Amino acid sequence: MKKFLTLAAIFALVFTTCEEPTNKNNVSDKLPSLTIRNESSFDLTDVKFSGISFSAVSGSNDLPKSTQSVKELKKEDLNKPGYITFIRKDIGIACRTEAITIGDEDYTFTFLNDRQVEEIANNNNRNSLAQISFISKVTVELGGLSVPKNDIVEIEEFVGFTKQTEFTLKNTGVGKLLLTGTQPVKITGTGADAFSVVQPTSSEIAPNNSLTFKISFSPGVIQDYNATVTINSNDRDGDFTFTMRARGTPPKPIATVLYENGEIAQNGTINAGEVIITLSKSITVFIKNTGAEVLTLDTANITITGADAEAFIKTTNPGGSISIGGQTSFVIECKPTKQGENNAILTIPTNDNSRNPVVVYLKVTGVKGSAVLELKQGNTVIGNNSLTPFSFGRVEIGTVKNLSFMIINTGNITLNLSETSLITSTNTAFEILSQPVTKTLIPGASVSFTVRFTPTAEADAAAFIDIPNDSDEGLFTLNVTGTGYVKRPQITIAYGNTAIAQNGTIDAGEVLLTLSKNITVTIKNTGEEVLTVDTANITITGANAAAFSKITNPGGSISIGGESSFVIKCEPVVQGENNAVLTIPSNDINRNPVVVYLKFTGVKGSGILSLSQGSTPIGNNSITPFDFGQTALDSSKSLVFTITNSGNIPLVLTGTPAVVSSNAVFTVTTQPANTTINPSAAVPFIVQYTPTAEQTDTGTITITNDSNDTLFVLNVKATGYTRKPQITVFHGDNEVPQYGTINLGDVLLTQSQDITVIIKNTGEELLTVNTANVTVTGATVFTKTTNPAANVSVGGQTQFVIRCTPTAEREYQATLTIPTNDSFRTPYIVYLQANAVPVIYQIGDTGPAGGIIFYDAGSTINGWRYLEASLTDFNTQWGAYATSIGNTGLSIGDGKQNTQLIVAKLNQLGETGRAAQVCANLNLNGFTDWFLPSRDELDLMYQQRNTIGGFSNNYYWSSSEDTYTQAWTRYLGSGSSSSISSRKDNTRSVRAIRRF
Repeated sequence: MKKFLTLAAIFALVFTTCEEPTNKNNVSDKLPSLTIRNESSFDLTDVKFSGISFSAVSGSNDLPKSTQSVKELKKEDLNKPGYITFIRKDIGIACRTEAITIGDEDYTFTFLNDRQVEEIANNNNRNSLAQISFISKVTVELGGLSVPKNDIVEIEEFVGFTKQTEFTLKNTGVGKLLLTGTQPVKITGTGADAFSVVQPTSSEIAPNNSLTFKISFSPGVIQDYNATVTINSNDRDGDFTFTMRARGTPPKPIATVLYENGEIAQNGTINAGEVIITLSKSITVFIKNTGAEVLTLDTANITITGADAEAFIKTTNPGGSISIGGQTSFVIECKPTKQGENNAILTIPTNDNSRNPVVVYLKVTGVKGSAVLELKQGNTVIGNNSLTPFSFGRVEIGTVKNLSFMIINTGNITLNLSETSLITSTNTAFEILSQPVTKTLIPGASVSFTVRFTPTAEADAAAFIDIPNDSDEGLFTLNVTGTGYVKRPQITIAYGNTAIAQNGTIDAGEVLLTLSKNITVTIKNTGEEVLTVDTANITITGANAAAFSKITNPGGSISIGGESSFVIKCEPVVQGENNAVLTIPSNDINRNPVVVYLKFTGVKGSGILSLSQGSTPIGNNSITPFDFGQTALDSSKSLVFTITNSGNIPLVLTGTPAVVSSNAVFTVTTQPANTTINPSAAVPFIVQYTPTAEQTDTGTITITNDSNDTLFVLNVKATGYTRKPQITVFHGDNEVPQYGTINLGDVLLTQSQDITVIIKNTGEELLTVNTANVTVTGATVFTKTTNPAANVSVGGQTQFVIRCTPTAEREYQATLTIPTNDSFRTPYIVYLQANAVPVIYQIGDTGPAGGIIFYDAGSTINGWRYLEASLTDFNTQWGAYATSIGNTGLSIGDGKQNTQLIVAKLNQLGETGRAAQVCANLNLNGFTDWFLPSRDELDLMYQQRNTIGGFSNNYYWSSSEDTYTQAWTRYLGSGSSSSISSRKDNTRSVRAIRRF
């Protein structure tokens, strides 16, 4: 199966022939190219400038060592600084170069090892291309503490045991830390055999991240061990090292004291925290054997001594013997004897000779207990004797309101409410309806009581509720208030959605003189009893009372939550503000009567002429005329204009006729139907343009009216033109502009590709094509195979075919010229372009000459890549007996040159019909470059003999000599293979091959 090869570097070929210019207008309008060469020691990838990718490997983004890539730039890339961005492929760092500026000439940029670059993600990371690396920093920690570089870490362990120490490896730099080698953490030195390393789990550490590694120490004898730890990485300060100084010690027991999972050092302190005086707290002390021998405790002599020893009582004993890794525990009761710190010393005799006895300080802080009374009503916490009383709210006289209050002991000892003194109130309106049931409250406990508010007057009431108790405050006082009220109606006046306050104003806005406006006033009952309105006495008074008249009445009785409305007519008596006072009597004792000010503004009316064409508004006497556009000389164009009255009184068109044109080419064909236009109403008129010459005409359309402007002027213009043909060229669905290019892209060598060119008439007259002079000039690989039609009707089209048949691997350009009667674009010029690429063959494919491909070199070598074998055998002698050509040891590809030498020699001797001549004289499908294969080429044919097929059971001549009288042959028939030397006058088979 054939594959197509697209050569990415084809545009780097040099166009040298004068008959095929590189630009279309014989003027150098080609944009400059940027060449990026990689002469460094590193493969680069994703190389870009201004978004353009530069690569030298097809199908990838790579720019390997010793390669280059050439790309034409875009116009917007010129004369401005830009960076070349790339990734050094071996380490994966995205970098950029220093900024470069490219002018109007080709530019070459070369990557060298010393080229200065910087990391894109961190512009502080700058160096040469060879030295750029991540800015990483190695930091080592042990137990949360830093281990400085070249510092000493000291440890010890029992002989025969192993101690593992975990270190944290941090990257405190701003770039990725790369650990190098299969074992990045190494231990060397005279004592290194006693250590082993558990390596980090990854070879990369991101900035501010960390990994751990572990070092195990296993001493074999009692002695000191020293070793150097080295961490290999890309830290630019070099490898990080520190020293492990370790000692092997004899096995022994070790007593370790633990309290609440924390180790207590010798002479350390166990702090039992706070304990209320008179109460106690038990703590558990653990003793663990972290040594390598059995630990024994002298339990009989464990003592607690010191100033406050009586505050600490050992209530249980630990075990006397603790195995290796085991532990035991005992309990100490802490009961402070005084307020503040209580201190003692715990002494534990053991057989741990490094810590005998174990000494631990004991500490407990005695604190005084207190009961705290917290009061809540629901979720609301109420402070003692709060300045803001707790409110029962409004309560109707004749009813009561009960509220329950909760007493909570938030202290740490028992809270006692008085057994003899009850909760009391200073005002009988606030009655203690129920007393607390429980008088003794342990910490966290609660109890409730209820207070009833019974208002006796339409007024505010207050009281102090006292709660006796034994807390530090002694007495808790709850301040309360409440309001008694009687249900009453309440009048609220509204205009629209706005409530009008007492003595507020209703503004009805503007009202035209001689016209009127009705407004609606709403009365709402927002009280709790029926509202009655004295409708007979609703009055409107004041300076302009005559401008306001009540034309409807509200309802006299309005239910709770109900409303009623009435209408007031506003009719101005003066220009400007008209003011009055509205008075509404009712049974609302708090707002009787309601007083509201009325206001509106009397304004003079006017008609306003607004003009539009469709959705386009047109200003009066606009500097920019309204454009009718182009109209053919033998036709006319009519447009509808609309007059709208955007004023507030009728607009009258006073002219006779109403609309007048100043230029006869603009005719008012339809006058407005109505000359009186009410506010917001509209009326159309029609203007027709009829050109008389191929020119631009202007005029004015005048509308006389009674608005403030009195005269509205519509400035107009239009252009008359003669109908003409117009050529438009298409390739497929794409329009090709004048001097545009039809680019076929890649076209296979030896094959043809047709271009169908479509000519459309997008004008308004018949388009004629001068078919005799439709020409293709330039590269001769483009030929016109059909002609377009001579006449193309309006809206019609014709087409013709140009065939591209490339003959060499290169880019081709040509010019297509189409003469027509389009006076603006004749001739019509289109450039043709194609890029010829070779066919890619696979073993077994049929070659160009009709033979079979049996060898592919993989790339072009000395002008050829493939070997093709003919399908026909010949039988003949090799050539002149005892005549040497001197060609022993030929390799692949040498058979052709050797065949030429043999033929020349035989011709010199007068010989004909020999093997080399048979091949050289062969003509298959027009190909005459056949030759006798060399010995190596026969070997290749043997390897593919099943693919080629058709071989006889005979030996085949090669062009490789053995001696003066012998030449090499190979058996290509069925069965076993052999290569032998045969006499030149023997008759053997011949299979011709060619290369291309």
